[in-house]
Amino acid sequence: MHCHPQRRVRGYTLIELIVVIAILGLIIPALYYGLNALYTGHGYAFARALALLEANKAQDALVRDIRAAVYAEDGSLPLIDISTSSLALYTDTDLDGKVERVRYYLDGDMLMAGIVEPTATSSYPIGTEIVYEIADDITNSASGIDLFHYFSATSSEITQNSQSLSVRRIEVSIEASKTFRSNTAAVTLRSSASIRNLKDSY
Repeated sequence: MHCHPQRRVRGYTLIELIVVIAILGLIIPALYYGLNALYTGHGYAFARALALLEANKAQDALVRDIRAAVYAEDGSLPLIDISTSSLALYTDTDLDGKVERVRYYLDGDMLMAGIVEPTATSSYPIGTEIVYEIADDITNSASGIDLFHYFSATSSEITQNSQSLSVRRIEVSIEASKTFRSNTAAVTLRSSASIRNLKDSY
């Protein structure tokens, strides 16, 4: 009969435990700060992506309708009212073959569109305007960024509503800001749209 020698189970010494605790004390804070920086970076990137989506949504709607501005059903000129924070024009915004009166404006941090459908007699009763939200978290007003700038065929800037007949190109600037888990990011998109139905031969 053979006796197997009993293996000695060796535990950690106090010194070894102290060394392990010291190493963990160095590693854990480094991991925490590294993961926190990574999380913050991803949070900012996500907030910026959300802001970009909102700005794109606003810009696409404005540029599309500006380019397609056309004479109204009653023969009125395409542009109705111009300012740096609002724009009213005639365009077939819903592509139904009828020209609507569309008014874009900022209401706080929301870009709104007020739409008036033409009547059977080609009139546009303002009282029938239906207002829609196009995009939110639009921060032009808070940042002091003009939504619209207007230019003539010779690229001279137009600032008076009485000169709207001379407008051939409109520059659109959209700033949107989004917050995701305490991370805030803002983006600004700028574009230029020529009114196709008023374009001069130059």
